[in-house]
Amino acid sequence: MPVYAYSTMMYLKLPPLKAVERLTELGLHVELSYDNFAIFGGRALEDKFMTEILNVSHNLHGYVEVIHTPYDEMEPQKLLTDSGFRRFTKWFNLANKLGVRVAVVHTLKVEEGYGNAFELNIEFLSMLIKEAKDKGVKLAVENRPEKKLFGSKPKDLIRIVEHLGEDVGVCLDLGHAHINRNLQEFFSIGKGVVVIHAHDNDGYRDLHKPPYSGTIKWSLVEAWVTRIKYSNLIVFEVLCKDSVQICDSIVEQVRSTPIANI
Repeated sequence: MPVYAYSTMMYLKLPPLKAVERLTELGLHVELSYDNFAIFGGRALEDKFMTEILNVSHNLHGYVEVIHTPYDEMEPQKLLTDSGFRRFTKWFNLANKLGVRVAVVHTLKVEEGYGNAFELNIEFLSMLIKEAKDKGVKLAVENRPEKKLFGSKPKDLIRIVEHLGEDVGVCLDLGHAHINRNLQEFFSIGKGVVVIHAHDNDGYRDLHKPPYSGTIKWSLVEAWVTRIKYSNLIVFEVLCKDSVQICDSIVEQVRSTPIANI
């Protein structure tokens, strides 16, 4: 049986801590998403929001299952530096304090055809692995929506996992795979998937709509999850920018779907 969690993206008008608290008030497990940091100032205010969460971290143990690390400034020249490394170190420390065991990371912003795209990503992830392991956190590398970038195809993530071994897994973003027309190819990864990001779209835009409200064939997803006896995380990464009351109703809509009740 999967472990279900709900992204703080579902309350994007709330700052990070408030979004976490709203989900926990509903009795739900949580993915703490960088999106709530980004919309309230991003890197400039990141430390402030982290401190707010750390101050009440003892109250959140057992609720936050996964963190989604920053996805901005993913160019190699920015990340393969001491400053880039320190930023991710802070996120792993936050995960540790919250009792989180999985951190989702994006691949670098490098085009697939770029000569050493794979090597640059291995260098980046290798930098992170030691610090993540020291904090008890496993990395889950997410497939990108941008078709031209390394990390958008199953073969890219398979190469990473084969090279780095059990220190990393895959975060299968269903919406991103749907845009790139390779969702069923990702099913071949099987138990290498440690997080699923579940949301829907029209097959062209990364809309982060509730499951069953776009064009993904959810019956195929349900069958795959059941067939492989998937028991890792399914995170509903649905976007809501409306009032808390409207977002509450979307949460309830998602909770009633078949994929949320396997």
